[in-house]
Amino acid sequence: MRRPKLGQRVQALFFFYLYLLWHRNWFYSLAFAAIRAHVGMLI
Repeated sequence: MRRPKLGQRVQALFFFYLYLLWHRNWFYSLAFAAIRAHVGMLI
């Protein structure tokens, strides 16, 4: 039995959550870019 890839689904929800925060506060846009860069290096 193969376990479904939760990583992609969790990552999508995570980025969507950050996207909502980005519209609420400009500070999260910087955090989004930083986290996105780190995640990009990890993956």
